[in-house]
Amino acid sequence: MAIGTIPRRMQIGELRSGDVLLCHRAKYNAVGALIERAIGSPYTHVALCTTNETFADSVPIGVRTGSVGDLVSESGHIAVLRNCADVWTPQRIGSLRTFVQLQVAEYNMPGVLKFKTRREMTIATAQERLETYFSSETPDQVAEATNEYFCSEFVVSCFISARIIDESAAQVLQPHVFAPPDLADDLTFGALVGYLSPLEYIFPEGDPSIHWARFDEVFGRSREE
Repeated sequence: MAIGTIPRRMQIGELRSGDVLLCHRAKYNAVGALIERAIGSPYTHVALCTTNETFADSVPIGVRTGSVGDLVSESGHIAVLRNCADVWTPQRIGSLRTFVQLQVAEYNMPGVLKFKTRREMTIATAQERLETYFSSETPDQVAEATNEYFCSEFVVSCFISARIIDESAAQVLQPHVFAPPDLADDLTFGALVGYLSPLEYIFPEGDPSIHWARFDEVFGRSREE
């Protein structure tokens, strides 16, 4: 599956815990339209697989869990990012599920509205935060939990909770600076392995995902096992 070609259509049963689900024009009406205008991408929502059939995400009603089949029906299609098999160990999957079960968070609409400003400020001060972190005897920790998330903020927080993003990396990879399509640009979150859609769905010509890094080219086909 080479870059520049349409990714392969997957079956839900092929999913794995830790797969990132980037939703193409998720059907959240005004919120989805607002996000698409703000980030300039049709990938307006992201969720994370907790099993091969279930997901967790943050939507306007708050953090929820559900069936991936239902998520597919809410989206045009879903691009799937995957890490190599040794990243999501059983211990990390357990940490992810515990983190999700403990959430009673609301949706971070102020974070969506202030996204660009906060992102620019965080990027501008990244070097300073790293220097402070490594020079301090008691470095500041990035909080694992909050009382509100927007969708990509929640997914990045899950990676921090599972210790895939460690404390030092979290000084730069802060949850509130990621929009959904940004996860496809950072191999921390995996590479494109395929997409989910209804059978009758026609994959859109010129979709941004055709230019994303592909799993087998980044990690090698054997690393998927």
